[in-house]
Amino acid sequence: MVASFMKMSQFKKSLWSHPQLIGFVDVGNVLEPVITRDEFRRSLARHNLFEALLAMEPEIKHALDVELDKQRVVSVCRSASSFFSIYLMLRV
Repeated sequence: MVASFMKMSQFKKSLWSHPQLIGFVDVGNVLEPVITRDEFRRSLARHNLFEALLAMEPEIKHALDVELDKQRVVSVCRSASSFFSIYLMLRV
C-alpha cells in the first residue's frame, strides 16, 4: 500500500503546491480523514485513489507547464512592447 501520497509523488511540491494549480479533487466519501486531518486512513480505496492520481501526475504537470509557458510568452511580448514604446519615445 502507498504510505503517503506526497512521499510517492513524482512531482511533490512542484505540482501539488504550485500557486497556479488551484481546486480540489472531489472523491465523495471514499476517504476517511485521520484525527489530525493531514492524512487519510489506509484502505484499499485510498490506495486505488492514490495510484490513480500518481498515474495522472505527468499529464497534469504537462498541462500546467503548457499554461505557464503561454503566460511567459505573453509576458515577454508585453515587456518587449513596453521597451519598444519607451525606445520610440526616447528617439523623438
